[in-house]
Amino acid sequence: MERSSAFRLPVFLFVFLIGSGAALGQGVQTGALSGNVRLSDGSGVPGVTVTIESPVLQGKRTQSSGPNGDYIFKFLPPGDYTATFELAGMKKVTRTAKVDVGQTTRADATMEIAAAAEAITVSGEATAVEKSAVHGATYTAQEIDHLPVARTLAAISALSPGLTTNTPNAGQLSISGAFAYDNKFLVDGVDINDNLFGTATNGLVIEEAIAETQILTSGISAEYGGFSGGVVNAITKSGGNQYHGSFRTDFTNDRWVKNTPIEDASGVSKPYKLNETYTGTLGGKIITDRLWFFGSGRYFKTDNQVTLPQTLETFQSPNKDERWEAKLTANISDSHTLQGTYTKDTRSTTRVAFSGASLQTIETSAIENPSFPTKLYVGNYHGVLTSNLFASLQYSEKKFQFSNDGGSDTNLVTGSPFLTATLSPLQAYNAPYFDQTDPEDRNNKQWAGSVNYYLSTAKLGSHDLKLGGEIFTSIHTGGNSQSPTSFVFYADYKTDAAGKPVFDANHRLIPVFDPGTSGLSNYLALRGSEADLKTSSVYINDAWQLNNHLSANIGFRYEKVKGTGSGGVTINDTHAFVPRLGVAYDVKGDGRYRISGTYAQYAGKYNDAQFDQTTNVGNPNGIYYVYTGPAGEGYSFAPAFNIKNYQIVGVNFPVANVFFQSNLSSPIVTEETLSFGGAVTSRAFAAVTYINRSTKNFVEDFTEIQNGKTPIIFNGENFGLADNRVLRNSDVPKRFYQAVEFQGRQAFTKQWTAQLNYTYMLKFEGNFEGEASNQPGISSIYGDQPELLALDRQFPRGTLSGYQKHKVRFFTNYDLATRFGRFGLGLLYSFDSGRPYSLAQARFPYTSIQLSRDPGYANLPSTETIFFGDRGSQRFPSQSRFDVALNYEVPIWKELSPFVKFEVLNLFNTHYLNSFNTAIVACRTATQAGCNGAAPKDANGIPTTFAPRGTFGKATAVTNFQVPQQFDISAGIRF
Repeated sequence: MERSSAFRLPVFLFVFLIGSGAALGQGVQTGALSGNVRLSDGSGVPGVTVTIESPVLQGKRTQSSGPNGDYIFKFLPPGDYTATFELAGMKKVTRTAKVDVGQTTRADATMEIAAAAEAITVSGEATAVEKSAVHGATYTAQEIDHLPVARTLAAISALSPGLTTNTPNAGQLSISGAFAYDNKFLVDGVDINDNLFGTATNGLVIEEAIAETQILTSGISAEYGGFSGGVVNAITKSGGNQYHGSFRTDFTNDRWVKNTPIEDASGVSKPYKLNETYTGTLGGKIITDRLWFFGSGRYFKTDNQVTLPQTLETFQSPNKDERWEAKLTANISDSHTLQGTYTKDTRSTTRVAFSGASLQTIETSAIENPSFPTKLYVGNYHGVLTSNLFASLQYSEKKFQFSNDGGSDTNLVTGSPFLTATLSPLQAYNAPYFDQTDPEDRNNKQWAGSVNYYLSTAKLGSHDLKLGGEIFTSIHTGGNSQSPTSFVFYADYKTDAAGKPVFDANHRLIPVFDPGTSGLSNYLALRGSEADLKTSSVYINDAWQLNNHLSANIGFRYEKVKGTGSGGVTINDTHAFVPRLGVAYDVKGDGRYRISGTYAQYAGKYNDAQFDQTTNVGNPNGIYYVYTGPAGEGYSFAPAFNIKNYQIVGVNFPVANVFFQSNLSSPIVTEETLSFGGAVTSRAFAAVTYINRSTKNFVEDFTEIQNGKTPIIFNGENFGLADNRVLRNSDVPKRFYQAVEFQGRQAFTKQWTAQLNYTYMLKFEGNFEGEASNQPGISSIYGDQPELLALDRQFPRGTLSGYQKHKVRFFTNYDLATRFGRFGLGLLYSFDSGRPYSLAQARFPYTSIQLSRDPGYANLPSTETIFFGDRGSQRFPSQSRFDVALNYEVPIWKELSPFVKFEVLNLFNTHYLNSFNTAIVACRTATQAGCNGAAPKDANGIPTTFAPRGTFGKATAVTNFQVPQQFDISAGIRF
């Protein structure tokens, strides 16, 4: 869970160090069952009575087939169903089918004339449309529980093809090449996204309560909006006519996790501390078929050892969490259902602010103790108005806060956090980052509703028409104070000849102050600031089944966005219109093989980090300095803590000198897919999909001379003129994604199944990352004082950081029932190609040649990030591993079954190096170490050669290695 728009890099540091919604509030929380009733000659049979029932359904539902023999049941809780087809003079047919969340399962029937009263029962899994193309995956709780997989939404989603976890922050997903902050996480149809980072608000997820998880990665219908990546859609369990529940304890221990090579080399010893996580569920009836209840809870109080990168210091991280969920489901009649859910979480921990791949806290002096109070209220209605008219309405409200996050020491020397100036990755030390006196809220409210009409015709087939709308408001509160002293220093720390950190007598890193490179930021946060982003959406979608061979999905979505800041000031007012089209051809007309293609546009989320930039919400006023005093080192070096030894190189007062162009909109992604797949045998299916995506309409900031200047006066103090910064949409940044995705499943027997998901990424390239550790929705350097730029060195095109050529997930389950109980084996094999990285140096001084082109800016930049070669020109090593789970369950009576599960991650304890330190230094002089007596420069005076720093190519963090061998145990009882 990350703080705020995270830390705020000042404008000049952003330029140098980085290379420089709409929300689906409602979602689809149910499934549908449809089909066609025919005679043996293939003609449709109208008027057939179709009745469905299921343990997960309150009561039975009945309707008649339409003129073409079609029928459909909407708003079905996922589960196993029985459908009965009856017509006077005909044999009764019974069909079984499994309905999954967000999917339409087909159960067709062929009617025959009855000589006498007789029935036919046809069993087997019906055809789900998703099985003919790779547009994601769906996993039940039982499947996940049998595998060696963490039960978080992100970990479950990582099994799917079409996405990677090569992202700036933990818990994020990069889906089909989109920004990692621009996905949608839903639980029971409710948006639980973190407003900034696009991760799931984990405090609202109780793993034992999750029934099914659906991942959508492409070909997504118009019902979903507010993302440019994909959708993770989970549903929780409900009550039933029978009482059911579970109690589970998960055991972990630091001693059960093997050391990585870097920990072994440093002599890290892990304590023996058994940690327990308790979860429980209970559901059942209050009134049979009328009123059901379900409750779940999760509690843990753990204590784990954490090894920090670079310094390899360790500290204990206690973590306490209580989560509760309560749900009531009421069946007013067999056609009208009401449901209400309340979820609450109280979590507190000890941690460090930054733990990403490109931004890391490296010193124990920067430990913090935040808490995260969280609540969610949900109410919804589903109604079957007639046999072909359906309606839904939902309201939800999420409240989430960062409390006590950051430091409290106001002493300039001991309370100010430090960030490294030139080292890669960026590293934080000395004091906790952020300010615990400035709590932050990330809340939302949402109304959503829809009306479905199912039209069946004899000549034009069937139309499943859906008209819906929603009003989603993202509410962001807090000034995002970066430091209790209001100051953040930028200085590298002292290292020895091998590049290892050097500590002072108090075991603190020694800052080194270098004129022209070191810097200082003065953040003037306005605590309690609030901004709201309100997205009003309407969509229409037609799932058209023309005949047994040809079908289409035609949808359009319109989104109107308006943002307001403190005092009701409008900060944004725009709209977007995006189409979603798909056509499928059933080769034999029996649902077995299908060829399909889709075209879609997705309007990205209006991320708070981007669209609050003209407010002080998460966006403090900032004055940015470069150090001009004498060189020196240490916390006792007085000149470094004297503001007179710093020169202003930039200011940022969002309300004063930052502006939006009119109709500023989120990025638009255009997607085309082509798929072929289907049932290879009665026990196997396979599908392959080609996907192509491109992005336009990026949110880019422009600091140009024609924008003018603004005088900055704050609290009576005159800070002089500031260059105006204007955010506009631009197509100069580029992102292109192409991949081939394969998905296959084989049921060898009823006890043994296997699945293979494979993504072959053909291309993921461009010149724009658009995000970094703790920084979602950032702009590029392209529009920043363009006269001074050397774009070939500062803004190169190449492979983007989320590129992963091969991603393989193969997993299999085998269950063996014996007289002594049921044994199960779950095996997961993972292969991940190496990630790309760039050869680049941060905070290289602007050259005199570049500065000579200054047309008269108020503040000139002092340093820049320069690239040596294309973006992403290098590759980290690939990695693979085997994980295994052993399950044992003893059925005692009916559903009562004690169980135990043993997991071993990284079974063979392989130590693949998946990343390493990439710090380099430009060859500014021929005599510089590692420069081989030469220091050529380009036309801008920028060096064209570099030398590696002392730790280049070496592991400096535990995370540079794949997860070491780890043992976990779970035990409990289900009934």
